[in-house]
Amino acid sequence: MDNQGGFYREALDAEWVHRDAGFAERLAVFPGVRIIALPLFEALVSFLGSANNNIKRNTQMLQNLAAEFPENQLGVLHGQPFYGFPTLEQVSHLSAQRLGELGWGYRAPRLEAMARQLKERGGLSWLLSLGALPHEEAQQSLAKLSGVGRKVADCVLLFSELKFSGAIPVDTHCWQFMLRSYLPDLKGSPTSSAAQYRLIGDTLRDLFGRHAGWAFMVLFVAEVHPFRLALKLGTKFDDLAMWFGSTSDHKKLVAQRTTKKDLRKESPYFAMQSSSAAQHPTSSLSIS
Repeated sequence: MDNQGGFYREALDAEWVHRDAGFAERLAVFPGVRIIALPLFEALVSFLGSANNNIKRNTQMLQNLAAEFPENQLGVLHGQPFYGFPTLEQVSHLSAQRLGELGWGYRAPRLEAMARQLKERGGLSWLLSLGALPHEEAQQSLAKLSGVGRKVADCVLLFSELKFSGAIPVDTHCWQFMLRSYLPDLKGSPTSSAAQYRLIGDTLRDLFGRHAGWAFMVLFVAEVHPFRLALKLGTKFDDLAMWFGSTSDHKKLVAQRTTKKDLRKESPYFAMQSSSAAQHPTSSLSIS
């Protein structure tokens, strides 16, 4: 059963709270964290672009790629066109030069090669067939594609329609909280060795079971701006969902205020949130 909603996920959370104090602390602040199931090819391209990148730049790269195919336009909202994600067939017709012009930089030849390799293996049918493999075999198969290492492979397995809920993508944030709270003797870096990468994943899988990837995300979000502010203040993130100031703004507020009430008074978005609530009293903000 692979269901993050309802009583099944609630039962898992209740069990995990008793197993791990760190998870319990973070779940109290981030009760609505869930894993999405992206279409498989979209997940593969998106995470290939995310390596050594930031969210803003990666989003722009993906938007440029989608806009390259006007026939995929879904509609226009407030003057902004929106596009469906391109197919493997469409992407495979783009040269590395054109991908570079779309902002993919050094990743352009990797994406070009990955699309070619994927077509040679059987395209989407081959990708979907990985769902029948054990996790490690599926990870290794994906990692043979151009631009796809262990972490990107695990991101695709966890966040796509393949739904490998035990996959653990190990990046710097994951490495840091594992070193701090679970494996204090870790050496090197997230990319230092396959053995240490596997050790981190196995440690979390031993602790949380076959859906360890779901628990991992609750631990992970607490390491990332701006979510870590909510953890520091010990207040549910849905109470702060409109508060997306800069890192320096956050630090100033944390130094000046220690309660949710005070933080909201100082937030440049508090007035916006209050106004929205007045206009739409039945609406609520949540990350679930």
